[in-house]
Amino acid sequence: SRFSATMDMWTSNQNKSYMCVTLHWIDDNWCIQ
Repeated sequence: SRFSATMDMWTSNQNKSYMCVTLHWIDDNWCIQ
């Protein structure tokens, strides 16, 4: 099994900063758990 991580960062028109982190667990058959 393995973990996959992605991250995205952006700033809104109102100058607010956002960050999103997504983690997925992938098994030996490449199926997301």
